[in-house]
Amino acid sequence: MGRTIYLSEKEIAALTATAGEWGEMMNSGDEESRKCTEERMENGLGSALKKLHKGRNGERIYKDY
Repeated sequence: MGRTIYLSEKEIAALTATAGEWGEMMNSGDEESRKCTEERMENGLGSALKKLHKGRNGERIYKDY
């Protein structure tokens, strides 16, 4: 079951920017960091980011999740 949370455009932009930066940093690390990033993306983070990006240019980055 989900819940409804209302965020301002500024909050959404801050979340997506920070998550994108985190993903880039983690993917440029060692193998364990890359595995951690992939697991988090597959276990809900990817779909959450896709929802935040809905209708924006970055949405297609998360299409597989």
